Amino acid sequence: MKPFLFAFLLLTNILFNWHPALAAYQPMGTWTYGSIAAFDEWESLRQIVSAPIADGNRPVLPGVNGRNLELLQDALARKYHRATQGKQLPIARRVLAGISTSTAKGSSFPKIRGYMAEAIFLDKNPDYGYIGKVNASQHDVYMKNPAGGRGIITGQVKVVMDGNPGKYAARMIDDRRAKHFFVPDDHVDSLRAYLKQKADRLRREGKLGEAIGRYRDMNRVQPIGATSAQIDSATRQALREARFTRAAPYVFLGAAAMLTIGPIAWEWYTGDINTSGAAAKVARGGATLLPGIVVDRALVYYRGGILRGTMGGNALTAAVMLVTDTAWQVYEFGGFDNAVQNPDFIMRFGGDVGATTLGLLGGTLGAEGGAAVGSFAGPVGTTIGGVLGGIIAGTGSGVIGYWGGHEGTRWMLKEFAPNVLYEEENRYIEVVLNNIEKDIGETEGPTTPNRRHYSRPGPHGERHVNGQAGNSI
Repeated sequence: MKPFLFAFLLLTNILFNWHPALAAYQPMGTWTYGSIAAFDEWESLRQIVSAPIADGNRPVLPGVNGRNLELLQDALARKYHRATQGKQLPIARRVLAGISTSTAKGSSFPKIRGYMAEAIFLDKNPDYGYIGKVNASQHDVYMKNPAGGRGIITGQVKVVMDGNPGKYAARMIDDRRAKHFFVPDDHVDSLRAYLKQKADRLRREGKLGEAIGRYRDMNRVQPIGATSAQIDSATRQALREARFTRAAPYVFLGAAAMLTIGPIAWEWYTGDINTSGAAAKVARGGATLLPGIVVDRALVYYRGGILRGTMGGNALTAAVMLVTDTAWQVYEFGGFDNAVQNPDFIMRFGGDVGATTLGLLGGTLGAEGGAAVGSFAGPVGTTIGGVLGGIIAGTGSGVIGYWGGHEGTRWMLKEFAPNVLYEEENRYIEVVLNNIEKDIGETEGPTTPNRRHYSRPGPHGERHVNGQAGNSI
């Protein structure tokens, strides 16, 4: 699918620039070689379908997800070049969605939490960057010499959740090359105290070489900028968001389908509409949902799917569905001019905007809450909880949003444009009177004398019977 999308975009771009009627004047000072211009166009089109990657030495944050998730997916993409197909951030996000938060033996969660600690440190220390070689055993981060001279200052980031200073000290002996040893903020004081105690004991025993090494390690200890609990919480939150993002498109489309089909099913069940009428309404609802499904599938190929499942991607899908539904309503009301003068259309549009907005927000919050509850059952439980929570909350908030938008629009019309409502009420009264006249005519027969003819109300509310003013009916 991606090659066909790229070829379509390229062909469209070539035709647009080739057609003489579309040519634009270009000052001579801005002229470039054709090969350079062609490359720029090719590169701009390639960027549309190419996924963002974890490039450079600083975290790459696209700004479409929460900060914790974007920091962690960037770190994972750097560590696992092959698994993420060349450090692609969307693929890293999908990998994170399948990682369990279990801390049982053999779990990968402690290692992921260590990556999160490195990412948080870099986020709080902009002068530092990732070491270029991901397999550098004793260096995680570095910064340029602040004095401006040659060389760099390196650091190692470690997290031991129980804060055992003996475990930290043993790792410092193995990782002795880095100038700084960064640990969670709540472990700094205890580790320094432990190392000082060890150094003092070695000095008293006359082991000056080992004592100097322990004193040096004590001075190497520096804070990450977050406590162990904050690092653990940020890691778990990032994994929940990754799972929610994977399920979010189905959540939103599911809630939209419920809002579309639910009322139709109820009307059919209560007998308000027959089977053929229900089928027609379902077909019309499907025509509204279809563009949303098409947009969702297109987001899979836009920049590797970086927007799919995010708030921005869901908002785009919702906007397309809202525009489609509005277009259908304009057609049903006899064109744009008739629609915008009809208060029923205006109130429906207000209801649709309210349903879309509140349904999107409610579905997002419900999915996040469901994912948090389901996280106790691992990745599968998180996904199921997110989907169910999102659909239920999205449907409920959508119903409330439609009612609120509809009634709010009615209030605004009543306060600021009452004539629009009066005209609609007059049209409704006229229809009712015509129906009454038709029923009376059918009852009395065509030759019945003194037949009454009712007309629309006069300017002061009076009714006219056989051309004479009379009491209101």
